[in-house]
Amino acid sequence: MFKSVKNVDIWFLPIIKAIAHRAWKEIDHEITWALEYLSKNALRTKQRKSKQSSSLDGIIISLNS
Repeated sequence: MFKSVKNVDIWFLPIIKAIAHRAWKEIDHEITWALEYLSKNALRTKQRKSKQSSSLDGIIISLNS
């Protein structure tokens, strides 16, 4: 899971608000800011041990062993 999924209120909500208010000039700014934010913060989080065997890599490893 990506860390950014847990905090959509920070990067996605301003875009939705700008669309809802039809603030077309602000949408470009909000999207640009969101892209910068996501490029810095959209990193994969480490899977919990209980979930590691359910990933594709974990399944392949268990099949090969």
